[in-house]
Amino acid sequence: MGLLNNKDWSGAYRRTIAKTTAKCSIVEVRDVEGKLGDDGKPGKDTTYITLRLEQDVKDQNGDVVATGGTVDIALNTSANPDNDDKITTMNRISQERFRELVVSALGLDPKTKNAADELEKAGGANALKDRIVVVDFAPSKQGMNSVNKFAALPKS
Repeated sequence: MGLLNNKDWSGAYRRTIAKTTAKCSIVEVRDVEGKLGDDGKPGKDTTYITLRLEQDVKDQNGDVVATGGTVDIALNTSANPDNDDKITTMNRISQERFRELVVSALGLDPKTKNAADELEKAGGANALKDRIVVVDFAPSKQGMNSVNKFAALPKS
């Protein structure tokens, strides 16, 4: 299939990181609001997290992704789960991953419950920029990069 017939143009550039744990710096965190679907249901809101690799890692093909390469992670949430267990689970996991990211990046107590408030006190999403976190990558079934856990750097 040629590029003219393939609607997933960015797919040709996407590299899925193999299951690994790597040190990464946060480049950007941005929210994209979901659009109303043709069926009238609200779309999923997505928080995109762009990470810069601070060490070489391998992708699923065994090729090296060099230090300095960037990886995008998407955390989806839906404001109205309509008693759908899959959407409820997606919301819970995304909220926990975001809490882990904030707690790890800002050096908060791991027991911190309301990380969103702490992030706002620190100045919002810009407070995360250039912070270093440890990322436990796990490739998803859709060929996208997924995260099992964000953690703080070990104290030396």
